[in-house]
Amino acid sequence: MGTFDFLTTTAPAGLVDGVNNFYAAGTVLLPTNSLDGRTQNTWQRATVSGLTPGNYTFSYDPTSTFSSVWDPKDASIAGGGGSFIKISGAFLGADPIPTVAETGLPMANASGQAVVNGGNTVTGDVNNHLFNLRAGDGEEAANDGSLASSIDDGVVVGQGDGDPDAKNPIAKRVPRSRQWEVFTTVNYGNVKLSAIGGQAGVQVDSWAPGVGIERHLSRGLAVGFAVSFLHSEQGYTGGLGSVQLEGPALSAYVSFVRKNFWSSLLYSFGTYDLNSTRNPGVGFPQATGSTRTYTNVVQYNTGCNFRFQNNTLVTGPFAGIDYLHGTVDSYSETGGGLAALSYAKQTYQSLVSRIGWSVSKKLKSRFGDITPQARLSYERQNLKNNGTSVSLINAPFTATGGNQQPGQDYLVAGAGVNFQLTDQFNLLLTYQGQFFRQDMQAHFGAVRFSYSF
Repeated sequence: MGTFDFLTTTAPAGLVDGVNNFYAAGTVLLPTNSLDGRTQNTWQRATVSGLTPGNYTFSYDPTSTFSSVWDPKDASIAGGGGSFIKISGAFLGADPIPTVAETGLPMANASGQAVVNGGNTVTGDVNNHLFNLRAGDGEEAANDGSLASSIDDGVVVGQGDGDPDAKNPIAKRVPRSRQWEVFTTVNYGNVKLSAIGGQAGVQVDSWAPGVGIERHLSRGLAVGFAVSFLHSEQGYTGGLGSVQLEGPALSAYVSFVRKNFWSSLLYSFGTYDLNSTRNPGVGFPQATGSTRTYTNVVQYNTGCNFRFQNNTLVTGPFAGIDYLHGTVDSYSETGGGLAALSYAKQTYQSLVSRIGWSVSKKLKSRFGDITPQARLSYERQNLKNNGTSVSLINAPFTATGGNQQPGQDYLVAGAGVNFQLTDQFNLLLTYQGQFFRQDMQAHFGAVRFSYSF
C-alpha cells in the first residue's frame, strides 16, 4: 500500500472516483485507453478518492510484489492546465497482458477438441450394439428378408410339414419372441493431444458409466435407450491448468437387419458442467471459472455380413458417419488478480466418416459361447470452430484465436470378446484405438454386462 500526492490544478484525463487502471510509458502516466509500450510490465491499479485540486489518496489493489519507484511528469495528463502530476510510490511489476496469449488463449483453443474427445467416451458404441450387429446377432432368427416378414407376428408350424402323405396336419401359430435386454456399461477413454501452434496440448481421461434397455420390436428391428454420466479430467501441458467435465448424457438408437444387411441410427444429447483452473503465471494467483457445455450427436452406421462355417464365422464391410455439434457458454474467471479473464462463447462441429472390415467367430466352450471380434477401419475427422476470444476483465485487452486440429486421417483398430454365460446373461469387453494420427493418440475401452428376458 502507499499514499501518493497529486500536485495539479486539474484532475488528470481519464481519472475517476473509485478504481482506476493506469499504465506508465516512459515518463508519462496514461489511462488504460492508451496501451503504447505495454510490454514494459508497468501496469498499476489504484483506488482514488477526492477528485478536487490538491492532494489525492491512492491505495493499491491488489497488493503484490512491488518492483520499483516511479516519478512520471507530463503536462499532457494534467488536463491541459499546464501544471504537472508528481506521483511517488511503487507499481505492480507483473504485466497481465502476456498471460492472455500465454495461458488463457491456448487453453480456450483446445477446449473444443477436449470436449469432443470426452464426449466420444459416451457415444463410442452405446450398449455395444454395433458389436452385436457386426457379429451377425441383429436378428432373433433368419427370415426371408422382406419387410412384411420382419414385422410378422409369428410363424406357422405343423406336424404335416414336409410329408405329403400325412393327414390332418396340426398347425398352430407360434408367437415370436419380443426380447427385452437391460444392461450396464463402464466406458473409459484416454486421449493425448499435442500442442499445435498457439493451442495447448492436453491429456483427457474420461469415465462414463451408464445403464440402459433395449427392446426387440420384431425379428430385425430393435430400439435402445441409455443414460450415461461423464466424468472427464483434462490436464494441459506446461502446467497451464486443468478442466473438469461432469454431467449426464441421454442416448437413443434404432437398428434394423434385413438378411445380410444391417444399419443403425443413434442420437445423443449431453449437458455438462465445465470447471476450469488456470495458472496465469508468476505474480498472479490461480484463476478458476465455471460454465456449461452441450453436445448433440448423430451417428449412422451400416454394414453387410457374410456367413461361413455354419454361421459361426461372420465377416464383412462396414461404414459410418458421426456428426457432433457442441457449445461452451461464455464465462468469467474468479481469482487471478489483474490476470483474470473472460471467455467468449464457443461453438464447434466434428464430422467423422469411416469405412472398414470386421470379422467375428463364435466358439463353443464349457463356460458358454464365446465370440471374439476384430475390426480395422480408415477414418477421417473434420473439425470446425467459430473461434474464440479471451479478454482481461480488469483492462481493455482482447486476444482471439481458433482451434488447431490434429491430423485428419488415421487408422482405427478395434477388438472385443463377448461371453454368453447363459441364455440370459452375457459379458462383453471391447477396445478401440486410433493409430498413425498426427499430433494425437486415443484409446477407448468398455465393459458391458447385460440380462435378456
